[in-house]
Amino acid sequence: MCSSDLAGEDLSGPIDPAAEQARIDALTGGGEVVIRRESNSRIKLPGL
Repeated sequence: MCSSDLAGEDLSGPIDPAAEQARIDALTGGGEVVIRRESNSRIKLPGL
């Protein structure tokens, strides 16, 4: 299911934590997920 498929639906309401955990486990395979930024460039200050 793609987020664009849900664009017109009203998804407000309570969620089922067990169902959400099952969705996450299905996406990640139950493994650890690490989210980090990999920056290859340094911050360039104006005028320097």
